[in-house]
Order: sequence, then C-alpha cells, then structure tokens
Amino acid sequence: VLSRACFLMAARLKQKDARDYTNQYTKAVRSAILNLSNQQLTTLPPGVFTLHEFVPPSGDNGSNWWELTVPHTLTLTHNKLRSLIPPPTLCWYNAWNQLKTLNIAYNEISEIPKEILMLKLLQTVIAHHNKLHTLCLAACTAHQLLRIEVQHNNLRGALDESIGACINLQYLDISHNQIISLPSSLSNCTQLRYCEASYNCIAGDLQHINLSSCTQLKEFDASHNQITA
Repeated sequence: VLSRACFLMAARLKQKDARDYTNQYTKAVRSAILNLSNQQLTTLPPGVFTLHEFVPPSGDNGSNWWELTVPHTLTLTHNKLRSLIPPPTLCWYNAWNQLKTLNIAYNEISEIPKEILMLKLLQTVIAHHNKLHTLCLAACTAHQLLRIEVQHNNLRGALDESIGACINLQYLDISHNQIISLPSSLSNCTQLRYCEASYNCIAGDLQHINLSSCTQLKEFDASHNQITA
C-alpha cells in the first residue's frame, strides 16, 4: 500500500511539473522570454525545443495569433544542468533561431554546444559560475556577439584566438579562471568597452595585444595575475 501511495504521489508531482512548464512555455510564445530558473533541472525538458507546440488556440484567454512571438531570451540560471545537448531528434534551431540572449549562469555546464553558438542572432552569452573548460568561437557567428560572461569557470590555458572574430564585442568577462595568456587577436575586438581578466594565471607582458585599436575601451582589468608589463 505504501509503495502504491508513493507511486501515485510521484505521478501527481510529475503531472504538476509538466503543467507548470506548459504554462511557462505558453507564456514564452507571448512574451518572447522563457524563464526556467530555479527549477532543479538536471536535463533540459523536451518542451524547450518544441515551443511551437505550446501556441494557444486563437482566442484562448483573449490571445490572437498576432500577439504571439518567437522567443529570443532563454534563462536557465540556478539549476543543476550539466549539458545543453538536446534530446535525440530535437535541435536548438527550430525553436530558438531568433535567440539573442542565453543565460545559463549557476549550473554545472562544461561546454556550450556549437549549435547554440552558430545561431545567427545570438548577442549575449551569460555563463558564469559553471564548469566550462573551453571557449572556442571558431564555428559560431561571432560578429554578432556583444556580451560574453564566463567568469568563475574552469577555463585553462590560452584564451582561444577565435575571440578575435567577435568584432562587435563590447563586454568580456573571463575573470576567476585559470587562463595563462591572452591572444593578440583580442585587438580585433575594436568595439570592446570592458574587459575583465582578473584572477587568472596570465604571465609575462601584454605588449603583443594592440589595445590602442580598441578605441571604445573604458576598463581593462588584469589585476591579480603575473603580468610584468
């Protein structure tokens, strides 16, 4: 009897969770923002990749098709996600081809899939306080990126040269990692205004980076490293 009661309780909780997510999916196609923060997620629900199925019927609760919109902001902060890889047969592009802002802060993610970085309208990536071990932008539409926050991760070695492809980048925070050097291609980010690189393992000098080409630069913080000049 006890085991059956536990089973029924688990089933009810599962149904409640599904109903709650459905409400959030439905709101997303009206507001263009899907917020699944603080949901104790360990994997991404399939509904994240099938938002078109949650478009309410015309006239439902006063909604009309012209009030619906394609989601452009996805917030998944403060969960327990380890991967952003979609379930089999699903993909990021179908539901998120208009994605502009991705916020995955405070999770356990080790890598951002190329499929996300290749989305043509992506402008902001907020991924601080995760377990990212690399930041390679070689396969992405990097010239669209305006803001990258990857502080407090596990980035090691040299910062990848592909950062130089982010020619419109305005804000870069790579602080509190274990990065040992910055590439000369950083000077290609001519629109850069703020660069936070403190609390890393950067050694030597930075003379190979022509920061004078970053004419919009207001702050470059490389404190708490081993820079000599």
